[in-house]
Amino acid sequence: MFEVQSLVRSSVDSARDDLCERIDSLFSLGGAKSDIDGCYPGWPPNQDSPILNVVTQVYREIFGHPPQTGPMHAGLECGILGGTYPQMNLISLGPTIMDPHFPDERVLISSVGRFWDLWVSTLARIPHRSAA
Repeated sequence: MFEVQSLVRSSVDSARDDLCERIDSLFSLGGAKSDIDGCYPGWPPNQDSPILNVVTQVYREIFGHPPQTGPMHAGLECGILGGTYPQMNLISLGPTIMDPHFPDERVLISSVGRFWDLWVSTLARIPHRSAA
C-alpha cells in the first residue's frame, strides 16, 4: 500500500479547492483511491489594510526603507482567525525564520531585536479603545 498526504493551501479558497479536485482527478485516472478531507482557509492579502499601513510607516521610520510585503506561507493563523472574525484587520509579521517546519528550522538572531523594536513601536501607535 502506498499513501500520499498533502496539505493543500492557497490564499484563495476557490484556487485551493480547484487544485484539490485536479489532484483527485489525477489519482482517479491512475486507478488510485483519493480522499479530500479537511482544509485550511485562505487569507487573501489586503494591501490596503490599515494596520499594514501603520506597520509600513513605523518600519520606514525605524529602518529607513519600506518593508517587503506580500503573501507568504505564514498566513495560516490569519486565515483561521479571519474566517472566524471577518471584520478583524490582520497581518502576519515576525523575525526571519529559515527552513520552517523542518528539523533545521532556525531564527535569524539579528532579526529578533529588529522585530521587537518594530512591534513595540507599532503597538505604541495603535489607539486605545475602551470597551463600550
